[in-house]
Amino acid sequence: MVSDARVRFIEEVSSSMSEKTEIVFQRTWRRIETIESELGKTLEDGFTREDYIALFSKFSSGVVMSFVVNKASVVKFINWLVEHDQLGVDTLETLNQIRYEDISFDDRYSREYFKSFDALREAVEDTLL
Repeated sequence: MVSDARVRFIEEVSSSMSEKTEIVFQRTWRRIETIESELGKTLEDGFTREDYIALFSKFSSGVVMSFVVNKASVVKFINWLVEHDQLGVDTLETLNQIRYEDISFDDRYSREYFKSFDALREAVEDTLL
């Protein structure tokens, strides 16, 4: 279940986006929610260093720019939570210490790269936007 804080954050941030940017933004947050479900914990609960590494590893992109974009989305949300006294600043500091080199992509090639044509098209659209 999505928290009220996350709904407010997404509404605030997406209100100033173009339609295409908002589509990518919404897709990113759906992926984050799926990963949170797999981890059994939400960003609002406060992640440890290991939790953040697991989150970014599950995005399964070995591309540096994808990591940067995904991390920026999470940083923006965690910063928003800190500003609204929902989390302590230590959570943001922990997140800021995570680097691309910390993320494991070892199992990436053992899985299908694109599960379907729609997944391939979605990845291409994300890259082009």
